[in-house]
Amino acid sequence: MPSNFYKAVNGMISLGIKGFNVSSPFKADIINYLDKIDPAAGKINSVNTVKITNSHLKGYSTDGPGFWQSLKEINTAKTLLIGTGGAARSIMANAANFGVKQLTVVNRYGTNWKQKVISTQKLANVQLHDLNDRKYLTKILKEVDLVINATTVGMKNTDPSLLTSSEISITKRSTVFVDLIYAHQTKFLQIAAAHKRKTLNGIPMLIAQAALSFKIWTGVKGDISIMKKSLRPIINSNNWEQSGLIKI
Repeated sequence: MPSNFYKAVNGMISLGIKGFNVSSPFKADIINYLDKIDPAAGKINSVNTVKITNSHLKGYSTDGPGFWQSLKEINTAKTLLIGTGGAARSIMANAANFGVKQLTVVNRYGTNWKQKVISTQKLANVQLHDLNDRKYLTKILKEVDLVINATTVGMKNTDPSLLTSSEISITKRSTVFVDLIYAHQTKFLQIAAAHKRKTLNGIPMLIAQAALSFKIWTGVKGDISIMKKSLRPIINSNNWEQSGLIKI
């Protein structure tokens, strides 16, 4: 982290700020600058919430619990997770606690593959599969209840969907597609909606994990309704008006 990080933290301390959130791609790097880390965050090597207490910094992860809590009315029994980054690791580590009976994790084969395989096995007791193994992917897609894009593919409007239209079309009509990205509707969700599948962007997770972070900072449960209200103008803007998008 640059020296500006410490300057910013000192500024927050002087203002009495109790903590802050960390976003991608700094969820692992931030750990090197913390005084303590919650065991759950240490297990996944990812921090998205930092609490300031007497000038000391302690890291937590509310990504996984926040994500699963945002899916209370969705069937998650058979879930396909795409990605192995910080948010994905938190999601897989918490999956079994939130009703997931069968979790499949896929990722593009590349750098640190062996490390990712070991991490996935340790966190979710499942084998990591190569996203490019389309034969295997096709088999899984025919069975799943939930498909999650937990990668950064889709952050740019020009990014393609990690799944093709034909692959999405073979899923059950009841299958729900979730993308953690919320800046705009990704191609991933656009294609799923075009096939009349229900879709969900990252806004519900954003709210749920923020409420959990708020409680860590203040000891008071975050008010979900107030958070939803503050985001309503964005949620109801033209960017979110898409067939199949689950509203919150």
